[in-house]
Amino acid sequence: MAPIADQNQILYISGAAAADAITGLNKHTFRAGRQSYQDVLDAADILPPKTAGKKVVVFAEDTAFGQGNVAAVTAVFGGKVTRFRRSSCRSAPQT
Repeated sequence: MAPIADQNQILYISGAAAADAITGLNKHTFRAGRQSYQDVLDAADILPPKTAGKKVVVFAEDTAFGQGNVAAVTAVFGGKVTRFRRSSCRSAPQT
């Protein structure tokens, strides 16, 4: 939708999108939802102070939204991503 909005020079507000990449995509596209960073800050507030410097595991899809979550966790908790593994979930065959 964002490229179409930009091409036709019309405003597009993506209300439910949480992927940070939508912000600033073009001058006609905006996101009304929260940022992944805001979600992680809220999560950090409920963790005990001794959590700082510990390992944090993020299960995320290999999408813009998932990558935004990993970036937000890294920014809030520090450290670096040490392992990234792709896996696919396949549903059981229908019987």
